[in-house]
Amino acid sequence: QDARSNLATIYMEQGKYDQALAEYQIVLQDVKYTAQFVTHYNLAKLALAQNKTQQAIKELKLSLAEKEDYCAANFTLAEIYAKEYRYQQALELFRKSTRGSCINNIDGHYQQALMEIELKHYANARSKLRDIIEHYTHDEHYIALANEALRKLDRLAPETEIQRIKSRWEEKQNELWQAQQNTTPVEFNSTNF
Repeated sequence: QDARSNLATIYMEQGKYDQALAEYQIVLQDVKYTAQFVTHYNLAKLALAQNKTQQAIKELKLSLAEKEDYCAANFTLAEIYAKEYRYQQALELFRKSTRGSCINNIDGHYQQALMEIELKHYANARSKLRDIIEHYTHDEHYIALANEALRKLDRLAPETEIQRIKSRWEEKQNELWQAQQNTTPVEFNSTNF
């Protein structure tokens, strides 16, 4: 079924939407195929290519019902919700798109900051943007975007000195908590003495 799914993706990229849909529907009929969440995601991408947003939402929800932590489906559904001004829902999905194996999805982190701005959660937005700048030093593009967003945010809602101190304190507390979570205690026994 992977080959059929790949063929459908090629058809979609070529703009042969009816042929792509037919191949994806055949894949969906295989109850033993374990990657149906990907098929639903691909059907959502196909629907979006045809400007069928509601169909795309339906397929993305089906994909997430199959695999709740599927990063690409969470991210794509979040993008749709953001365009529909459903910022809180978009924020939650962008957060899910950066969990687990997708923690390095920098675009998901950046979009979270943008949603925080839309929701007027300025301290959270600043914290997320600073996190991008500090932890994704290899990505000049997103560092530039984060710096620009911080400048715009400072014009929109200047940070007071008290807010700045509180924000830095919360960031340090979060770093300490994360460091503790990543530390595995060593049990004492005679072999490691």
